Amino acid sequence: MLILKLYNTLEGTNENAVYRYAVFINDVQIVEGEVSGHNRNDGWAELVRGIAQHHLTPRVADGFQPVPNSNLEVNQTVSAKAVVVRRRR
Repeated sequence: MLILKLYNTLEGTNENAVYRYAVFINDVQIVEGEVSGHNRNDGWAELVRGIAQHHLTPRVADGFQPVPNSNLEVNQTVSAKAVVVRRRR
């Protein structure tokens, strides 16, 4: 089972909210991170899409076309390795 846990850190504003997330497969956490820059008016689906798109591996052979993203900034930690990624579009 894939489980995505999201919660608001109560930091930021409606136009620039901060969330933390963790992704689990069954009871094993595979990634965690923080998203800043989410506009709450864009809705929860945009928040989830931004996190998912950040973690996708583009495959040109599959015709992958990146979807334009909002100004989300995603900081992540993958399994036990600390990896920080910052992205602004």
